[in-house]
Formats: sequence, structure tokens, C-alpha cells
Amino acid sequence: MKNKRGLSDIIAVSLIILVSVTATTFLFMTLNEATLQLEPVANCALLSLEVPKLLTIKEACLLGNEESLSVTLERSHTSSDFSTIGFSISGSETSAEFICGSACGNCPIPSPGTLENYNLDLDSGINPEFITISVDGCTIDSKNNFLPCQ
Repeated sequence: MKNKRGLSDIIAVSLIILVSVTATTFLFMTLNEATLQLEPVANCALLSLEVPKLLTIKEACLLGNEESLSVTLERSHTSSDFSTIGFSISGSETSAEFICGSACGNCPIPSPGTLENYNLDLDSGINPEFITISVDGCTIDSKNNFLPCQ
């Protein structure tokens, strides 16, 4: 009589390997999807911790009769790339949003180590009190108390 026990051991080991590979694949896919969902938050956290900051507001002042806000941004020498700069201006009751990016021909993104000046036209009724800049949706710097430009 032949010993059939060796065949059942092979089948048992094969099934254990198959279950292990399936469980590992499922776990990897679940963790990978969760990591992709957290990636923008992680990128913003890294940008906010970067020293020196990627962009800083060097100066912000009011032009004319508070009809526009002149903002000078300084970009650090870091090699981080980004595609848009967001300007959020808020006042006591109103606010305004401006987006600057590579799609805008008259709104350049500063090169590393340079300054760039932006004149943001304000709608009537906006009394600017606070400006926040963001890079690709991540808040980077803010400033308040605007004096008239000299």
C-alpha cells in the first residue's frame, strides 16, 4: 500500500502559501490607497516645516486709494517645484482670492533665490486686513497691517 500522506503535505503547504500571498497583496493594496489619500496633507506638512520657507512675504503695502495691494514675494534657494501661488486677501467683511501659475503669462512664479512683485487689484469695498499665500494649496506665509506704499 502506497503512502498518500506526502501528497496531502504538499497540498497543505501550497494552500498556506496561496493564502499568505493573497493576504499580503490585500494588505499592501489597502495601505497603498490610504497612503495616497494622505499624500497632499503630508506634502503640506513638509512645506510648512521647510527652513527657510519656500516663499515668504517680503513686503505688502497698499497702492493708491487702497485699490490694489502690492505684494513682494521672496523665493528661497531650495529646489522644491510648484505650479501655483494662491493669494487670499481678507478684510473685516469681504475677501478676495487670486491664483498665479504657469498658465498665466503675466503672473510669473519666482525663480529660486529671487524676488517677484505682484500688484493685486482689489474690488471696491474690500478693506484688506490680512493676506495669506499658498503654494499648490498649502498655506506657506501670511501678513497683516498694510501701510501705504512709498
